Amino acid sequence: RSPPRPLARRCPLAAASRLLDRSMPRSPSPSPPAGQPSTASDAGDAVKAIYVFANEKGGMTDINRGKINEIIAQLSQSSAYTAKLLKSDRRVDETVALLQQKLQLSDEGARRSAAAVVARQVAALEASRRADRCCAVIDFDMFYAAVEIRDRPELADKPVAVGGIGMISTANYVARRWGVRSAMPGFIGQALCRRGPEFGMPRGELVFVRPDFAKYTAVAEVARAIFREYDPKMTAGSLDEAYLDLTDHLHKRARDGGGGGAG
Repeated sequence: RSPPRPLARRCPLAAASRLLDRSMPRSPSPSPPAGQPSTASDAGDAVKAIYVFANEKGGMTDINRGKINEIIAQLSQSSAYTAKLLKSDRRVDETVALLQQKLQLSDEGARRSAAAVVARQVAALEASRRADRCCAVIDFDMFYAAVEIRDRPELADKPVAVGGIGMISTANYVARRWGVRSAMPGFIGQALCRRGPEFGMPRGELVFVRPDFAKYTAVAEVARAIFREYDPKMTAGSLDEAYLDLTDHLHKRARDGGGGGAG
């Protein structure tokens, strides 16, 4: 048997890009984008682009996202990690600029050929779409924090983060009013709470709770036992996520005349 073709050759979008490549004249690469953000506002936008923890989660509506991101930028801008992320972000910008240039310089025939390649792939994907199964994705809300607050109800009205000064695994909805969320370094979450008056919140003190994964696993197993009543083959991507195919359960309910519960 002949060896498999490289992935780039099998990918229809890569094929479309090659069609455009052949039609365009050679020209110098565009100059790279500007380097570090020059203003606080620019820094806030850049932080939102490169840090997942600078973007919103549930419970973060109507907070001063711009000011919070400026504070994140101030706390992060001198780190080697930020420099690495900004470098990666610039490479993405350069790639986008090259693709835009490629599109502008391509002739109409090459564009039509590329569009046809993409259209065929879209049609093939649509033809393979299945609508005969009913599936559900279950994602627990602030799971680790919810378990801790269950056991320590006095924390319910305080900003709580499960994790430590290095990294936050989960934050409750109270903490999210200060912009604190999962995947955020703990020292940034702590600073945001203490600098709350800068963005319309009172000064707060973030309560760190050490993770207890044995406890979270036990709670997750209780939930999974319930899920298996609906789908014995359910799968779990993590402690707080589950994927269920409910089709057989729904067919059984229809045959049995409806009713609540898995039975």
